[in-house]
Amino acid sequence: MIEEQLMTLVILFVFAIIGGILAARFRQPVVLGLLIIGTLVGPFALNLVNDQDMIGMMIEFGAILLLFVVGLEFSAKKLMAMGTKALMVGAFKIGIMFFIGFLASVLFGLGVTTSLFIGIIFSFTSTVIFVKILEQKEMIKRPEVSLLLGVLIIEDIIAVAVLTLLSGASQAGGGSAFATVENLIISITILIVVYIIVSKFADRILGLLVKNSSEEMITFISLALCAGFAYLAYLLGISPSAGAFLAGSIISSVKESKLFEKAVLPHSSMFSSLFFIAIGTLIDLRAIVTNIKLILFLLAILIIARFVAVGMATYLFANFRKVKPIFSSIAMFSIGEFSLLIAKEAKLFNVSIDLVTITAILIFMSSIIMSLGVKSSEKIYASLEKERPGRFKRKMNALGGYISGLLDQLDNENTNTNKFKKYSAKAGSLSLLFIFIIIGSHKLIELGEKLALAHIIIVVALISLVAIAVVILYFIYRNTMEAYRLSVIISSYIDRSMSVKRADKTLRNMVLGMIVVLIGLASPGVIFILGLSSIYALIPVGIVLFGIFTMSRVFKLLDHFSNDFAGYVPEYKKYNPDLARFQKK
Repeated sequence: MIEEQLMTLVILFVFAIIGGILAARFRQPVVLGLLIIGTLVGPFALNLVNDQDMIGMMIEFGAILLLFVVGLEFSAKKLMAMGTKALMVGAFKIGIMFFIGFLASVLFGLGVTTSLFIGIIFSFTSTVIFVKILEQKEMIKRPEVSLLLGVLIIEDIIAVAVLTLLSGASQAGGGSAFATVENLIISITILIVVYIIVSKFADRILGLLVKNSSEEMITFISLALCAGFAYLAYLLGISPSAGAFLAGSIISSVKESKLFEKAVLPHSSMFSSLFFIAIGTLIDLRAIVTNIKLILFLLAILIIARFVAVGMATYLFANFRKVKPIFSSIAMFSIGEFSLLIAKEAKLFNVSIDLVTITAILIFMSSIIMSLGVKSSEKIYASLEKERPGRFKRKMNALGGYISGLLDQLDNENTNTNKFKKYSAKAGSLSLLFIFIIIGSHKLIELGEKLALAHIIIVVALISLVAIAVVILYFIYRNTMEAYRLSVIISSYIDRSMSVKRADKTLRNMVLGMIVVLIGLASPGVIFILGLSSIYALIPVGIVLFGIFTMSRVFKLLDHFSNDFAGYVPEYKKYNPDLARFQKK
């Protein structure tokens, strides 16, 4: 047994070197070379590696270390510095990709569960492949790249959350949807509370340990923190890799973070390489032949969806014009490493196809297309520009200019924007508290039944909780309306020709439309949770169309949008007298 495992390790290390050399030779990301080599040595090809226990262990450890390294690149401060644009582009890009992937899969005849996973797999772009290819093409310093990197970091965080939810749902088994979500919220809350507590003392404790430690000890300290959070996540029924991500995030926030990165990265590269080779061994070449029509169909949908999602999101929310949306779409073609983890998780949900194989092939093909096409963005833009109608272009320019101008204003530091952020944060915090009161009420009923408490005690406790919930809802409403009032004032600064009444109506339609669209984009998840059939996919389509119709009203309101950005002017009431009246309300 030991002899076989040692031989497996030798084969994997040797072929990892070969995969890296081949990838470098053909100027492709190492990930692609490792996946191909893993496929060749796996049980479905040369059968040099067939120890399933060893492969499973390497995938688990590789995923943990991979997410730990991603966490090292992320800190809460870095996320806050990215601004609202990266957040909006990331949210809508993921939502549109998920929706199109799900809908296309349903139309192909796949079930709801399989379609849901394909939608999720479509949603994420590979940060590693993105950076490697742009560096090789000497395009990493293009002006669009900084925002796109911010979007990719947000994607990584969302991917961790999705993995956590899927892992928790698979472990919950056949429990009710409400009970599953309830337990997940409690588990995630416990993990985040521990994260916050450890973060408070991490700088002091880790700083003290670093002073009295060698580089080798720094590595062990990092891995110990990683293992500790991964184990805590596992005990809570959450994916261990989510805990590893939080551990990396803690280290990234301390003063000595560079020392930890220097000590850990060489080791993590080795384990992540073995992770991609181990994933490659799961690829069944026969599944490629069996599903070739599906693979080609999904690849075509992926390319179209990337242009729609990334192009539209960057055009509207980042004010990208001319060739920039085209370049951004092509640069983000490649499906990511998180998609492989999600495809592996799909096995626990008994999906109808081999998603690991299909995902690996899509990563390979989309990366090749990205590598070949990223320098053709100018030609693609020139051909598309001829076909676009002038009137539609003017309307989209007005909408994009208005939205990006509003986001620029929100990212400014001034009295109104600071108040807006304060009221928004209060409304968000109170909403979370309201959710916990709902969960607490349910748990109280369960506890009362277990302890056989008198009904009067349970009723009194529930009435108290309901009263508190009503008060919290009132304050959520107050803070939300105050944040909206301030957002109207802020939006009035964008264009001097726009009255406050017009700004109010424009913002109301735009925000309502965006909320409805986002609900529609996410609603396939509700269909999955409720166990509904594929025919109900028409409901999300209807919701999205209604949201788009609501937003289309904004076009008329922006007919005279001058795009004359005023910036923050403290004496703005000189230009817009009715703004002062609105501020007094």
